[in-house]
Amino acid sequence: MRAALSALMLAGLGNGPLQGAALMALFAIGSGVSLIAGPWLWQRLRLAGNGTRQGWGTRVAGMLLAGVAVHALWADIARQIDAWCR
Repeated sequence: MRAALSALMLAGLGNGPLQGAALMALFAIGSGVSLIAGPWLWQRLRLAGNGTRQGWGTRVAGMLLAGVAVHALWADIARQIDAWCR
């Protein structure tokens, strides 16, 4: 949902409907490239590693997931505190 809103905000920066549509298309192409390249790269890295590397990869992925969750919670709390203080 957030990506769609980002694409719409980006399209709103265009000077007209055609330029906005072109910006949305470029946004979709960029998103598509990352959605295709990410799993491909992940598969190559997974096949290149042995069991030890896979174990550490799982730990790193868990730490990254926890970090993103903490960031999301902090961003929401900061937004609520900002709204309350105004």
